[in-house]
Amino acid sequence: MKKVILAVLFTLVCFTAMAEEQVTRITVNGMGRVEVAPDRAVISFGVENTGKELAPLKKANDQAARKAVDALLRSGVARKDIYTSNYNISHNYDYRQKAEKREKVYTVRNQFRLTLNDVEKVGEVITILERNGVNTIQGVNYTTSKAREMKLEALEKAYLDARGKAEHLAKLEGKKVELLSVSEGGYMPRPEVYMAADMARSKNTPVYAPLEVNVDASVSAVFKMVK
Repeated sequence: MKKVILAVLFTLVCFTAMAEEQVTRITVNGMGRVEVAPDRAVISFGVENTGKELAPLKKANDQAARKAVDALLRSGVARKDIYTSNYNISHNYDYRQKAEKREKVYTVRNQFRLTLNDVEKVGEVITILERNGVNTIQGVNYTTSKAREMKLEALEKAYLDARGKAEHLAKLEGKKVELLSVSEGGYMPRPEVYMAADMARSKNTPVYAPLEVNVDASVSAVFKMVK
């Protein structure tokens, strides 16, 4: 009989402990955004040549690329801020000709990336490129050198946003919250403003400078409601 009573008491204690362990959880997402004026621009540009003779084509491409780089260096751009991002030689056939007379047509592409630490010089640099052999500009990407600091600040705002939501929901039940877990949902610098133009077709190159660069961050957090 005593064993039965002890077993019942043990079961009641376990049940009570389990009941006490049961908590109401709140899962929320938070968003944070930080805005800053861009202080850096990355220009993607290149030289592209097409022709039937590969050797002179490569030579002409190299000369045009060297001319553009030399002009940038003379303007004050540091050599370390210019680098080749892609060099490609491909061929196709001139399908305007009859099949038996079709000749190979080669295309040589030499592409570069240039980092400017003064966004006010974007227009000036594009003009230099235009006048010194560059015939394609793939885009201008405006960014910030403070990306790491912005990310951390955006994450902080995202967490506070998530906690605020959880506290609001718990308040409806007359309770408070305690954090159980939080995970980063990622971050994204935006908008990255691009300018694209075919220098062979347009001499009046538009330049778009954004007022600000935004960094967005998100978190997912789990809270428990407490008295």
